[in-house]
Amino acid sequence: TKSGIIVTNSGITAEVLNKSAAGFLVRSPCGNQVLIPEGQAITRTQIVLDPGHGGRKDPGAVSKTGLKESDINLSIALATQLELSRLNINSVLTRTGDYPTLINIRALLADALSADALISIHHNSPSANPSSTPGAEVYVQSTSARSQRLGALVYEKTFDYLASIENISWVSRSDAGVIQVLNSQGSDAYGMIRRPTTPSILLELGYLSNPQEAELMTTDTYVKNISKAIAAGAQSFLTTDNTVSDSANKVRIYNPGPGLSSRSCDDALAMP
Repeated sequence: TKSGIIVTNSGITAEVLNKSAAGFLVRSPCGNQVLIPEGQAITRTQIVLDPGHGGRKDPGAVSKTGLKESDINLSIALATQLELSRLNINSVLTRTGDYPTLINIRALLADALSADALISIHHNSPSANPSSTPGAEVYVQSTSARSQRLGALVYEKTFDYLASIENISWVSRSDAGVIQVLNSQGSDAYGMIRRPTTPSILLELGYLSNPQEAELMTTDTYVKNISKAIAAGAQSFLTTDNTVSDSANKVRIYNPGPGLSSRSCDDALAMP
């Protein structure tokens, strides 16, 4: 049986492995077993929001002006959580601060919570070719119709918001949209898509490497409106039978490099 997670008193989310009189034995963000005396137990949630990257060694993409992808991903995840709560949808973040979390640990959190969906939030780099339209991309699970439906709904909402912004010189790949990204073996290439049994999507909302887009990403307006779009897509997935015609029939072959290793992971729940 799934034991859920706890949110520690310092705000860190961790999967519960066992509960005893001494507290909660949890799997830490870096994959270690740690005993936590107390925390807020959560056994079920609807949406897990995953702010990609995090910590000193894994900032993700960095703009020319120094904006870190890990920071903007977290800002959007927190704002999306607020928007979801306004829609009476509960959610949990895989990380709540600037600390590292291994990909397999993030994926396990969604399954531990029996979540309806996992949404991993990212921003892209390096820049693609100049485009008259936004280059947002949503990666979906190749074997999950629910993931593909979620991806199409969230893509529609986020793309429509981005396309409404004037005077931006966008960049985009020619196959941008809702995509199945497969490795050379034919499996889903990204761990956040491949590992969870929960229906999962990974958003690449724009290009931090494009100065005009990076400038947009620093604004409160962008954070607020892109978060509203993500939340609206998630609400449509949970509460309607709506579908979108872009049904993830695009396939891209890509072999990503390894993510953060456990050896390089500075554990936010260091062993006492």
